[in-house]
Amino acid sequence: MRGKTRYRKYLKTFEGKQCGCNEAESHRLCYWPHDSTIRSLYIRWGPDNPHRKKAEKLMQESIVVCANCQRDGYHAIKTNEELPFIFALTEV
Repeated sequence: MRGKTRYRKYLKTFEGKQCGCNEAESHRLCYWPHDSTIRSLYIRWGPDNPHRKKAEKLMQESIVVCANCQRDGYHAIKTNEELPFIFALTEV
């Protein structure tokens, strides 16, 4: 049960946010480029833990993208192509 509650709280961090391609469904959004670290820390640790504070700091340093745009970004990096317009605000 604890995992479900923390996952729902994690999804609530996307409220009012959307990807540059106008995707706004919270279960399809993620934080670029630190999503796996943020998700792991946020779901594993409680709100008063320093690890959760680190996750919140990483959220501030990241941009919100959808899963499709995230994959496009990883593909562009691996193939030395130009990053899509959505990533113009960040340095990877």
